[in-house]
Amino acid sequence: MVTALLNTDLLVRVEKSDLATHLATLGKIVDGDGKTLDKSKKFNAVLKRYREISAKQTTDVSRRESREKMFVEMVNIIAEESL
Repeated sequence: MVTALLNTDLLVRVEKSDLATHLATLGKIVDGDGKTLDKSKKFNAVLKRYREISAKQTTDVSRRESREKMFVEMVNIIAEESL
């Protein structure tokens, strides 16, 4: 989500090459092509909710804001897991 990247400090806080890797990992997981982070119950809970909210009413402002926050949270968890 481009707006999440622009509205947060991810582009400043995370090295660009690492961020690209984290985003690719998240993309695969969200699409169902990647393995989930079995160690992280929190990640899986956020992912489940993200998928639920993304399923319908995608233009709803409050849902978009929620998805953005969850997106950033999942990227942060992936970054922590990869340390």
